[in-house]
Amino acid sequence: MFKSLKRRDYIVLAVFWLSIICVIGLMLTFFLIRASSLSPALYQVTPGDITALSMYPLAEAAALAWESDVQFISASATWNNTSFAELEQPTDWVYRFYSPGLERILFVIVTPDQNVIVRPHLAKIRRELRVVDPSTWQLDSPAALAAWLNSGGGAWLQQSSSRIVSAQLAFDLEQNSPMWTISGLNPETSDSVQFTIEAVSP
Repeated sequence: MFKSLKRRDYIVLAVFWLSIICVIGLMLTFFLIRASSLSPALYQVTPGDITALSMYPLAEAAALAWESDVQFISASATWNNTSFAELEQPTDWVYRFYSPGLERILFVIVTPDQNVIVRPHLAKIRRELRVVDPSTWQLDSPAALAAWLNSGGGAWLQQSSSRIVSAQLAFDLEQNSPMWTISGLNPETSDSVQFTIEAVSP
C-alpha cells in the first residue's frame, strides 16, 4: 500500500499526524494547568491576633507621638531556627518610620504581648526614602508567609532546623506598590529561597 503513495501523500500524512500530536499535547497541558489551579494549597498559615497588619496601629500611634510628620517605611520580622509551626506563632514586628522634619528614622517594635518599644535612630538621613501608603496595604503577614511556603519555602524549610526566615514589607519602585519579600536562609550551607508578592490585595 505504501509503495503506491506519492511524496505528496507522505507529506499530507505527516502533517495530519503532527496535528493530532499537537492537539493531544495542548489538551494534556490544559488539563494539567486546570488540575494544578484547582488543587488546594499545601500550606496555610493560621492568622492569629498578632500579625504585621493588626499591630500596625500601635506602631503608628507611637510614631506619631514621637513626631507628627512621620511616614511609614517598612515592617519586618525574623524567625530564627524556625519550623512551619513556629511561623504561626506571634513574633516581634519592627516598623520603620521617617520624619522629614527631623531627617531621622524611628524604629517601633511591637512585641507579642503588645508592648511598644520606640528607638529613634541617632544619625540623620538626608536622602529620599520609599514610603508606604498604609491605606494600600491589605495583604497581611500570614498570607504572605503562606504564599512563600507554597512557592518552595515549605519544602526548603523541612530540610533542616537551622533555618532563618525573614519577612519584610516595603515599597517597590518597579512594581509601584508595597511588596512582601519573604526570605529563607540556612546559615550552615548558605542556601536560600526568596519570594515576593504584592501587598495590595488580601
